[in-house]
Amino acid sequence: MVVAKWGVVATCAEPRRLVEAFIAHHLSIGASEVVLFFDDPADGLAVTFSQVPGVTCINCDAAYWTKRRPRKGRPSGHRQRQSHNAEYAVRNLCETEWIAHIDVDEFLLPRSAGSIAEMLGRVPETLDAVRVLPAERMFSGECSHGKMDLTGLFKLKPERGAGWGAKLYGAELGELFPNGFQGHEVGKSFKRRSNRDARFNIHFVRKDGQNIPEHKVDQSEAVLLHLFPVSLEDWIGKYERRVDDPEYFNTMPEHAQRRYSIYREARDNGATGGVPGLFETLSVLPVDSPARASRPDLFLKTDLAIPSKVERLVRPYLSNAKFEHMSAPSPSPIPDSQRVFQIGMNRGGSKEISAMFGRRGMSYAHWDRGRIARNLQSALAEGRKPFLGYENYQLLSDISYGSNGSDIYDGFYDFEYIAQYYRDSVFLLNHRPVDEWLSSRKKFRAGKYIAEHMAAVGIVSEEGMLSKWAEDWYLHAERVRASAARGDIRLLEYSLNTEKPHSFFARLDKMLED
Repeated sequence: MVVAKWGVVATCAEPRRLVEAFIAHHLSIGASEVVLFFDDPADGLAVTFSQVPGVTCINCDAAYWTKRRPRKGRPSGHRQRQSHNAEYAVRNLCETEWIAHIDVDEFLLPRSAGSIAEMLGRVPETLDAVRVLPAERMFSGECSHGKMDLTGLFKLKPERGAGWGAKLYGAELGELFPNGFQGHEVGKSFKRRSNRDARFNIHFVRKDGQNIPEHKVDQSEAVLLHLFPVSLEDWIGKYERRVDDPEYFNTMPEHAQRRYSIYREARDNGATGGVPGLFETLSVLPVDSPARASRPDLFLKTDLAIPSKVERLVRPYLSNAKFEHMSAPSPSPIPDSQRVFQIGMNRGGSKEISAMFGRRGMSYAHWDRGRIARNLQSALAEGRKPFLGYENYQLLSDISYGSNGSDIYDGFYDFEYIAQYYRDSVFLLNHRPVDEWLSSRKKFRAGKYIAEHMAAVGIVSEEGMLSKWAEDWYLHAERVRASAARGDIRLLEYSLNTEKPHSFFARLDKMLED
């Protein structure tokens, strides 16, 4: 049996947890190399994941594009950047026989083929391109904000003329999505590295404007699991990127423009139940769905076992670089209108947020051994402006301290007092799924943290403390959002698992400009 070596190349600007899942999955199914181009080099992930064996990371910063395209620089369209990076990887970085050009939300899955290597080994030597068709994910239950879900159900591409979209979504939406797919339907391609004449585009391998002869993989052999979407936020981002970017929208075929315009209508006019209703219709498949019952052969349920793959193939190689709790202060005091106060719960990504600010050259003060919180506590007791002495830091995060069980203070609960003196500042509510957050707090400092809080509030069981924390989490988020709704604070939210750093900072920059 012929077994071919293969690898994957992708351009990405995704949340860390999706990138590490992509790496771990493809290494686990036999990829010899994973080449990642980071479209947002300031997110810091290239340095992080370059430590993993078999992974090559390229920062697509200004120097990269100046060297690659001295006259034109960075292409404005993301698809042009993707194709350029893929071809550069094939010609200069990759060593395997076959390379797949895919996205970070796409996971190759061998089925009857046995393995991707065996599948490619059976391709005739006369063919230099292999295309794998997509299977698009649907949620089988509720998808809440902030949750990244890599498990679930995937619908396969039906035969033409099946009227599958109408069975899934009803007649009206079925016309726009005849095959039931929101994302692409044609799949993604492998290219034989020895072919120097043909080039990657987004979906195909082409020469002189034409697709070269290819082997199209039957869905029973292997599929490309397309996580469209990974999360509710991801789904919203995918649609908004298409409808709000004129360059992107205007280059789409007319039928695709009609398809994505329904999101704009839902968002702006409340059509189809608004954004939540449209998401529910297009991305959530009830267990008792008639479509699922009538064509079970068009659904694939698989458990990719991502957590165990990440723990085995990625995490052991990531060095725990020392986190600096204080950046260098800014040369001059930061105007209040440019200040950012992190008021989400601790163990909710405050270090990650601070590190992101630092990589973008923005000053931050994180925890400062509890001094930030003590500063606020003293100011509140004395009825004066808090955070004197921190004027040269743009971000203040982890406003809390705790020790010995009796001296604990979570200053983020007093955000309304902060707002009395910093009404023009941005208040950042960071969060992660509650069950994950509770687990992190429970394990923090080898269990000492939860023990201290139990002693401080007089709760005798861990279960009782976790229950109180969960209640506090919801009440705090409710208070913060109600305050924002009244116009008392300028609120920006950050989801630890699902936020794309570049989109977060785009929203922050806009708020700081207003």
